[in-house]
Amino acid sequence: MSHSRDALVLRVFKGDRFSVLKQCYVTKKVEIWVTKNKVNVEDGSDVVWVSFMTFSIPHFPSLVPAEPYSDQQPSYYIDDKRLVMCSCDENGQAWIYVLGENKLISKVHLDSVVDPWPSHCTYFPSLVPVPREKNEAELQV
Repeated sequence: MSHSRDALVLRVFKGDRFSVLKQCYVTKKVEIWVTKNKVNVEDGSDVVWVSFMTFSIPHFPSLVPAEPYSDQQPSYYIDDKRLVMCSCDENGQAWIYVLGENKLISKVHLDSVVDPWPSHCTYFPSLVPVPREKNEAELQV
């Protein structure tokens, strides 16, 4: 059953698919859904969602602020066996959570974040080189 205050976060999965993190507002259960195949960018047809991971961890915090209409969302990364999330607890303190095998593996407090419910983003390294400006020495060769 869905609730209007459930957390829903859409991300890219493995480069050509999508993932959705859903946390139930009532039970705090976390589910990860992924598209079964590469998404057809022409018309979006044949998008099939499959359940990838589910975590029912007692006393797990909400991943979004309790106040309605907040735009804060957790960042997350999925590998084949674990879910890594960055979010805040009910007091607005930032944490990194690592979940796997339906349990909390680790929880790390981010001491340097001072704002309640800080904005954050997810970084994915790329093998594509970024063009850079040539300096004068390179131009004179």
